Amino acid sequence: MRAAIAYHLSAAYPFWELGRRHAFLLDLRIKMITAQFLRPLALICAAVLMALPAPSSQAQTPAPRELAIEQQFLTGLGLLNTGRPREAIPRFLAILADDPSLVRVRLELARAYFAAEQWERAREQFFIVLSGDVPDPVRLRVLEFIRAIDARRSVDWDIDLSLTEAGDGREFDTDAVVLDFGGLPLPSTIDRNTRTETALRLQTSVELRRPLELGFGGLGAPSGFARFELTSIDAPGSELDDATIGARAGLRFVTGRATTSLAPFYTQRYLGGDKFEESTGLTLSHERRFQRGLFVFGSLTYSDLENDSRDDLSGHQTQAFAGLSRSIGGQSSIGASVTITDKSVPLDLDNAITARLRFFGSRQTANGFVFEPALFVERKHFKTPSPLFTEDPDERTLGASLRIEKSDLFLFEGFTPYAEVEMQRTVSGVDAYSFRETEFRVGVERRF
Repeated sequence: MRAAIAYHLSAAYPFWELGRRHAFLLDLRIKMITAQFLRPLALICAAVLMALPAPSSQAQTPAPRELAIEQQFLTGLGLLNTGRPREAIPRFLAILADDPSLVRVRLELARAYFAAEQWERAREQFFIVLSGDVPDPVRLRVLEFIRAIDARRSVDWDIDLSLTEAGDGREFDTDAVVLDFGGLPLPSTIDRNTRTETALRLQTSVELRRPLELGFGGLGAPSGFARFELTSIDAPGSELDDATIGARAGLRFVTGRATTSLAPFYTQRYLGGDKFEESTGLTLSHERRFQRGLFVFGSLTYSDLENDSRDDLSGHQTQAFAGLSRSIGGQSSIGASVTITDKSVPLDLDNAITARLRFFGSRQTANGFVFEPALFVERKHFKTPSPLFTEDPDERTLGASLRIEKSDLFLFEGFTPYAEVEMQRTVSGVDAYSFRETEFRVGVERRF
């Protein structure tokens, strides 16, 4: 099948495999995004190849299944080129579900997402294409698409709806703790609310962008943006409800290889229907893109915390984040990131510095499954531990997560199903704060 797809689509890249392909496909399939630069070369190559003997019919005849896949691709390409990208997307996804290594199909999928104004999906697929077997002119053109996505004038929105568990699902090693009262050890028991319920989780966002006619020299083309976000967990009743709403607006500067943004933000969190905390701050972020599919990114965030339920939870927080990601073989990606968070509040159990190292990846396999595993290690140091503790409360955490998505199954006209599980083990010097936790989520996410 892969050979048949490569054969029937090779004319779109006549410089890839000219010696093994028949000339009549050159003019039929030359609809690649770089065609305007390569058409003269393609025509010359076509004239040369026309003089070569035609391949035997036995070698040229694909199996019926391969012909059906080729027809599906050509149908998708026709829909895309006639302004119907939303109809083309499921056809390209179906082909990649059978063979995710077909970079040409993934490139057309990225173009279809771009034409359908599904900017984050388009960006994701273009990023993966960069590591495929594509010529340098195509890589440069893909980078131009990514730059255009970051500098666009648009309205973009996403929605994720899932079933999860509300409440504190942690399994603590013990509820017993020994406290030190002036040198006198006193056994105590921590009263914890361990109630959990199945809940509906909604995560949605809307982002507006607009190019600006401003001159900033070498910073790049500027654009203004505003983003609104909502994450809510709705459980039976209201006691375990948890909702966070937020907004940010700022400037984004885009060059051919880099994107830098500066944005103030404001968020509010509600627990059980009551306002719990509000946060106001500023984020500076930067991303650098490389031709072979390497992305380097980072951000610095400062926020002021105002808690409505407890004064000793009010304070400020600084977070530094940096990472890199690389696509591999036109169908996978790997990456790593480090996050350091310094939270300063009067409450000793929240006044801490946390460092997290995370490794993550993504791989699409046959049958339309996308696997996204992650592994993280974390260290939490309490800056002002309570003098009542007889042991050091600092925490060490090891965790892992796995998300599985069925990329070629569509529900509710454009949503794909997924399942996600995360497990972690936290060990504290105080046994009563050591725990295991497992979180599940099953839901659908907007695909197009």
